[in-house]
Amino acid sequence: MRDGEGLVGFTAVRVSRHKRPLDEQAEQIAQLSEDLAAARARVERLEQIINEAPMGVVSFAADMSVEFVSRPVFNASGVTDVATFTALDDPTVHPDDVAAITAANALARSGQRAQYSIRVLAPTGEWAHVDGTLVPMFVDGRPDGLVSVFRDVTRSRRLDDAVQRFKAIADVTTDIVGIASLDGLVLYLNPAGQRFLGRPDDGVQHLSEFFEHIPRDYHRVLMRDAFAAVMQGEVWQGDVALISGQDLARRPMSAVVVGVRDTDGELVAFAVTYRDLTDRKRLEAELAYAAAHDPLTGLANRQELFKSLETSIASGAPTTVLFFDLDNFKVVNDSLGHAVGDQVLTKIAERIRSGARGTDAVGRLGGDEFLVICRGVSRPHDALTIANNILASVRQPMEIAGRQHSVTGSIGISLTQSEGGRPSPSAASLIQEADIAMYRAKRAGRRQAVLFDDSMRVEAIDRLELERELRLAIERDEFELYYQPLVHFGRAAVQNFEALIRWNHPRHGLLLPDEFLPLVEQVGLTGAVGRWVFAGATKAAGAMRLIEPDLCIGVNVHPDQIRQPGFVDSVTRSMLAARITGEAIAIEITEHAVTVDVEHSRRVLEELQHIGVSIVIDDFGTGYSNLDLLRRLPVDFLKIDRSFIAGLGTEPGDTQLVRMIVGLSRELGITVVAEGVETELQEAELIRLSCEIGQGYRYGRPMPFADAMSLLRAQQAGVTA
Repeated sequence: MRDGEGLVGFTAVRVSRHKRPLDEQAEQIAQLSEDLAAARARVERLEQIINEAPMGVVSFAADMSVEFVSRPVFNASGVTDVATFTALDDPTVHPDDVAAITAANALARSGQRAQYSIRVLAPTGEWAHVDGTLVPMFVDGRPDGLVSVFRDVTRSRRLDDAVQRFKAIADVTTDIVGIASLDGLVLYLNPAGQRFLGRPDDGVQHLSEFFEHIPRDYHRVLMRDAFAAVMQGEVWQGDVALISGQDLARRPMSAVVVGVRDTDGELVAFAVTYRDLTDRKRLEAELAYAAAHDPLTGLANRQELFKSLETSIASGAPTTVLFFDLDNFKVVNDSLGHAVGDQVLTKIAERIRSGARGTDAVGRLGGDEFLVICRGVSRPHDALTIANNILASVRQPMEIAGRQHSVTGSIGISLTQSEGGRPSPSAASLIQEADIAMYRAKRAGRRQAVLFDDSMRVEAIDRLELERELRLAIERDEFELYYQPLVHFGRAAVQNFEALIRWNHPRHGLLLPDEFLPLVEQVGLTGAVGRWVFAGATKAAGAMRLIEPDLCIGVNVHPDQIRQPGFVDSVTRSMLAARITGEAIAIEITEHAVTVDVEHSRRVLEELQHIGVSIVIDDFGTGYSNLDLLRRLPVDFLKIDRSFIAGLGTEPGDTQLVRMIVGLSRELGITVVAEGVETELQEAELIRLSCEIGQGYRYGRPMPFADAMSLLRAQQAGVTA
């Protein structure tokens, strides 16, 4: 019997035995086929799902041969042959990770689920990170192979590394750094942010809590502008403010808001960085203040004053400018030094401000010049009232270097609108007019306020012309030296001469030193004029000593000359050119000059004495120095200022002062010269007080060189006769 026939017969017997009709068997076969097709469809669907899932699946048989490999594994590895995948010793596994996968494999084969993290070689030649699970399979309770389910976590590992690096930086920065999801959950807030908000323990869980620290005036800025920019893929930057949770202080902040997107480019969160601008704002404020204020007095500086004045003029309001300048401030600087001078300027600034109105702008132009801008003042009477209040405030006694002194000033006044309604064209011209008026106040005796008028402008133009002519005076040989005699009381004879400069001005005639020497100093010609005087005086000394061998000529030296390097060398060169020795020259310097820098002055004067030059302290008693200073300086002659000589014989105080100066000078071996001797009574008192030498109109006015030579010749002839 054929196989087919046997199977049919067997089936027939069984059907017959169970009394099942043939159609029943056909139905069963059809059902089995249908179930098999459904199962195959489910397997195919399951395989499709596995192949589409973002993970890899590899199935191993009991002998560890590969049974199934999902499509993602093929795609990622580039391998197309199932046989290529092996259970152990896969060459694509990083050598350092072989032990880990071997251990996981052994654990799974023992029937336990095992997890692993390894690196495998990707087709790109880079090591990819893989995290997976080995699951043991069982059939009838017996182990029957393994299934490995894994994912490529290279990108997430890199992201984790980046996040860790980000946190490492954000955790230590002093900026506030936070990340929040789109639904407002705070995902991260660095320690600086937690400290600022005063919540270092529990932190901030939701943006609503963070917004409690943002002033309401910035809510709309962040919600509208910042978030709108982030949604459009832009970075938003701006200045906002945050309220500290520690002291509730409002701090200025710069904010940067950026979007955080996933691998598909979808916005999933946003990050915000806040930087505290308190220090920067403070520095900016300090810089702005420094740019507009004088560093010494704290008053408005020149730039700010001009700006304020221009604003006032532009407004159309009547404006008055008061130009204040200290009287004889150079005496303070030269005698007591710039440190004390700065203290005086600071006090003067306070007094000017207290003397002005509260609405007036007060500032320092520079040096000892101050400006007061009085807005709303149009009448000269009102301007003079304010100016006189300032002058009264300034001249109140103040302590300078341990002594009480009165410092005075002069004020020039200019108005945008006078009683005649004349407008001033600009801030610069208004200040210039006030400056011109101030100089008029100086020439009128100082300590007063003077209103500007048009006649002063002519004077100012003349002054500018005088300055121009002064610069040409040396080239044109317009200067001339006059010589005033000094007489020895015991011999009634000319002892020395003092050289005094004059200017033979081509238009104004002979000008005295007070008429042009201040201008010489202002335009920086002190050195040039000083060298000219030395050259002329040494030449005259050489000629005069041919008649009077012991004669000496005194030359006045400006403090700036003493401070110039090489001053002693220039004196030496002048003497060599005139073929005279140091004994023919006496350097006359005021006590104010030597007190600027006593040690430097002492060194220079000692060098001059070393080459035979005599040292004379001129105008003694008018400065702020004391007699003990003479012990420290190499001084040969001391000239008592004429203001003390005028009262001799009539003012007991002047007599007592001269007696004290003469007595101390004799103890120090210094010869005393009295300046400004004009009367017989003054001379008699000086002789009684043991003063040795006199100078003044009683013995002769300053005279040209020719007259001085005639005087010497006449004196010599008288002696000879």
